[in-house]
Amino acid sequence: MRGSPLLRALLLLLGLGLFALPLWRLTRPEVASKTTESPESAATVEPLELRATFLPGPPAEFEVRHLGKPVWKVSGAEQAASGPLRLPFPAEGIDLELIGRWPPGQANGAVRLGVVRAGAPVVERVAWTKPDGTLSEVLTFP
Repeated sequence: MRGSPLLRALLLLLGLGLFALPLWRLTRPEVASKTTESPESAATVEPLELRATFLPGPPAEFEVRHLGKPVWKVSGAEQAASGPLRLPFPAEGIDLELIGRWPPGQANGAVRLGVVRAGAPVVERVAWTKPDGTLSEVLTFP
């Protein structure tokens, strides 16, 4: 073995010290800026129309939520329903949460939900109930 162990240790410490500054810059915590935009502020509020078709029959209760807030409720014994809405619609699309309950005896229910925007084709999604006749699903519409 050649060289002094003390000199080798100092060279090793010097080499590790050279990596310390770039490593610290990569791993240091940064202060988050306080000017963050909410998802709604970047989106334009557009008039929409929701169209729902219920199979095999109408639900006992059905509700559509956006960002946790109820925006559309269907009650009654109709096989299909539609209604106008005004929601913020960002470029990446919206998530709508469907909550529903079908009457006993209609455990295999489904809903086909369509979103109609001005100047755009209808976008439809389908959600199925659980075996107990309840529906809790989040659908994304681009």
